[in-house]
Amino acid sequence: MGTISSNIKQAFVQSFQKNCITLVCHAHDVLYACHAITQDMDEETISTCMASVIDNSQLAIDSMIHVCTEHRLAGDGYIQNPTSSKSLQRIDFRYEMDVWEKNNSTRLRFYMEAKNLFQVDFKKSSNNSVTHAKAYFKRYVETGIDHIITGYYPSNTLLLGYVLVGDINHVVDGINSELSSQNRSAEYLFHAPSPYECNIRNTFSSNHSVGGIDHLLLKFT
Repeated sequence: MGTISSNIKQAFVQSFQKNCITLVCHAHDVLYACHAITQDMDEETISTCMASVIDNSQLAIDSMIHVCTEHRLAGDGYIQNPTSSKSLQRIDFRYEMDVWEKNNSTRLRFYMEAKNLFQVDFKKSSNNSVTHAKAYFKRYVETGIDHIITGYYPSNTLLLGYVLVGDINHVVDGINSELSSQNRSAEYLFHAPSPYECNIRNTFSSNHSVGGIDHLLLKFT
């Protein structure tokens, strides 16, 4: 028996990524149905709730997909030049699945970075502080999109938008307005079918100097 061909490996990758997207959408549906997520929650708390649902999903068990949150991106050269792990960049989700073949196993990985998003300003009930929507559009661009462009996050990273106030399409308009203010209209988000062969709504793409970035926006409230 020989090694697995490149075409079959690519099929494994596509199936793995599709299952990861399906898992996160299922987790969203579960949390949305039970009203577990509130406008006051930070994205780390939401992501932890999502991961908890995913961990108990039969699809994750059957597919042997493992997810961890707040994963530190140490890189292959970390052992040769270790620094304080507290200074390492983190990403919200890392998914893993092992693919076995004769004398050569492969570990597949897929990443997601999540950002809270709001269509309009609103006042938090917990402390009456005002959340400014434009600041979150700017943050989505500068610590989401730009971190993928610069290699801060792996290239196979999907951006997740947790829409906590307002309508998804209006939120996308807000992100594009921020890109426009930076003279980056060529990088606008546009509605696109899921590249992961999933029948999932609210998927968007954007084109950049390093290639395309995929976005999945999820409305919670």
